[in-house]
Amino acid sequence: MAVLVVNDSVLKPHARSWMTGKLSDFAGVALVPLALVSILELVRFARRVRRWQTTTREVAALCAVAAIALIAVKLSTPAANVYSALVGRVRWIARVGWSMLAGSNTEPYSPIQVVHDPSDLLALSALAVPIRVAKRATAEQSA
Repeated sequence: MAVLVVNDSVLKPHARSWMTGKLSDFAGVALVPLALVSILELVRFARRVRRWQTTTREVAALCAVAAIALIAVKLSTPAANVYSALVGRVRWIARVGWSMLAGSNTEPYSPIQVVHDPSDLLALSALAVPIRVAKRATAEQSA
């Protein structure tokens, strides 16, 4: 998470390059399934589901969802437009909240820029991170 925040907040605005783009892709691909796991586990815990922890199989399924989304966004203009608008809105809402806390002005909404670069699909290899985390967590739970 820290890599993504530093890259998108500091590095991209001041030193944009192919490296910052790839770093965002790799960090995002590794982070998205973990964020989905967290949301799923919170919902299960709140609903008092007896076994609220996700299984390795469920993490793999969430990784597949993340992979399909990345492929669609990088290779399809309509998917990229939806993603751009959605992430732009989420970022704008977060900025509005931060501005309210800080007592400063809010920037107007703007969609994020999506670059169509099939080489970004190399970031799919980062899906090994959530799978490895899930396997480790499953091993610790059974120990």
